[in-house]
Amino acid sequence: WLRDIIKAQIPQARVGISGTPRPNSYSGHDWWQLMQEALDHLSGYGGIQRELQRSFLRPGTFYSTFLGYDYKDNSEQRARYGPWDLLLHGANGINYYTLMSNTLNCPLLRPDGSFSRHARWFFEEVAQLRAGTAGEIMLGRYAHDGIAVHYSPPSVHGATAVGLFDPRDRLRNYQTNLTNLGTILQECHYQYDFIHQDQMVAGELQNYRVLILPWSSCVSAAEAEAIERFVRSGGILVA
Repeated sequence: WLRDIIKAQIPQARVGISGTPRPNSYSGHDWWQLMQEALDHLSGYGGIQRELQRSFLRPGTFYSTFLGYDYKDNSEQRARYGPWDLLLHGANGINYYTLMSNTLNCPLLRPDGSFSRHARWFFEEVAQLRAGTAGEIMLGRYAHDGIAVHYSPPSVHGATAVGLFDPRDRLRNYQTNLTNLGTILQECHYQYDFIHQDQMVAGELQNYRVLILPWSSCVSAAEAEAIERFVRSGGILVA
C-alpha cells in the first residue's frame, strides 16, 4: 500500500525497509510475500533472515545491509570480512553505519574529517571488489545443493502460541533452532534455499533432493500433499 502511494508520486523510486528483525510473530514480516510483491530495496539486518531474503529475492531488487558497529574501532577482521560476506549472500550494495558522527557510533569519518582506523580496512576491501570481483559474482547465479528448508510463517505463530520463543531457553527456542540449522548447513559447505508453501504447491520441490521441516508445526493440507508427492517421487524428508 505504501509502495503504491510513493510510486504514484515518484515512479522511479526504489521502495524498501530497513532495521528488520529475525523471524518472530510481532514484526508481521512474511518474507515470501514481501520479496515477491512489495519491495524494490531491502536493507535487512542479520541472522537467518538474510537467507530467507536471499532465497526469495526478485531480480533487480537493490539488496544490502548495514556494516560497521565497530565501537572500539579496532576490528580489522570485521572491517575486511563484512563486504565479502554481504556479496556472497546475494547483496548488490552496501550501507554503512554511520558516515560521520560526533559519538562513538562507528563513524568512517571522525568529527575532524579524518578517517577512523576501520575505514581504511573497509575501503581497501571495497576497492578490490569494485575492481571487478563483485561484478563477476553478481552476474553469476547460485548453485544450490538440492536442499530446501521449509519457511512457514504459520509455524512461527504456532511456536509463539506454545511458548517456543523464550529467550531464556535456547533448547526450546524456534528462532535459535532455525538459525542453528542454517549455520550447520553453511559450515558443512551446503548451499540451501528456503521454500514457501506457494512454491511447494506450484511443484518447485521437484528441483530439490532433500526437504527439511524445522519445527514446522502448522502444515496446510496443500503443503502436506506436495510433501507426500515429493517423498513418493524419491525425495528425502527430514522432519
